[in-house]
Amino acid sequence: MVDFFLIRNIPAQYLQIEERYDFNSEHTPMHLIISENFIQKENNPVQVNRRTDWESFRHKLEGKINLMIPLRDEEQLEGEVEKLLVDIQQSAWENTPKIKRRPNGNNYPKEIRDLMAEKRKARRRWQQTRDPQDKTELNN
Repeated sequence: MVDFFLIRNIPAQYLQIEERYDFNSEHTPMHLIISENFIQKENNPVQVNRRTDWESFRHKLEGKINLMIPLRDEEQLEGEVEKLLVDIQQSAWENTPKIKRRPNGNNYPKEIRDLMAEKRKARRRWQQTRDPQDKTELNN
């Protein structure tokens, strides 16, 4: 079974999809929530961004890595690879500040957004023509 939604002319900022767990079924139903207001969604965590301090990352990672460990069997190798991955991730988290993102879009009703679009079109038309009739339309 596949859940899907057909959506048209509704901005993604007003939509939220949630999983509903039903232990009586192998199917996990999805619920679509449509809101009148802007829905704040959490950002996906990132390990690095443009403000990552790569020099400090390198120094911390070099301090955590021990290259003199003898690898005798496959189990020990797997453990060291896992430790290396954890060390890389920890160093990245420690040297990457979080960037606060502004939400995409405004929380204005559709009628207001339509009026703003009409006003911008009128301003653009007046700026291109400098016609007094277009100026009157812009000011009203």
